[in-house]
Order: sequence, then structure tokens, then C-alpha cells
Amino acid sequence: LKPHPYFRLKNSDIEVDAVIRPDQALFGDRIPVDTLDGPVNVKVPPGSRSGSKLRLRGKGFPAKGGSRGNQYVRLVIDLPDNLSGEEKKLYKQLYELRKGGDA
Repeated sequence: LKPHPYFRLKNSDIEVDAVIRPDQALFGDRIPVDTLDGPVNVKVPPGSRSGSKLRLRGKGFPAKGGSRGNQYVRLVIDLPDNLSGEEKKLYKQLYELRKGGDA
């Protein structure tokens, strides 16, 4: 099989990356994820960390015997490029709280 720009195949399992915002990781959310069968909404649990993997059972590549592997969604937390002034201010307040007010 040729490499795919979105899906990575490992045996009969498929891996994909999903980029989420810090607030989605902290509070949880539902995000769209592409599968071989089309898009599905996946629940991101509150407190998720970058690199965490979510399993979509039976959404992988067809295997011998008619079964299918799983699809794993690796969460990648990234800041948006277009933060508003208010959003930057809130991140700065959070930064100062976490640092103990020394910033």
C-alpha cells in the first residue's frame, strides 16, 4: 500500500492526528475525525494531554477473516494562530496564576 497523507497504517490498525485547542483538552469536547467510513464525532475527555490516543474500535483496516482493526486518534494540542487581544489577556492571566503571580 502507498502512504496516505492523513492515515498511517500499522498492521490492521490506523492512526491519525487530531489537532485540538488547549481549552478543548482541558474541558473536553466533541471533534470531527475522518475514518475510512467517513467522518465521525469523537469525545475528547476533559484533562486530555497532547499525545494521548483515543481508540475507535472496528474503524481500522480490514483484516483477514472479515474483522477490522481499530483506529487510533492521537491528540495534538496547539494554540490557534489568530488569538484575539482578549484571549491573549486571558492566557496571560492563566500564565501568571500558574507561575504564582511572579510574571
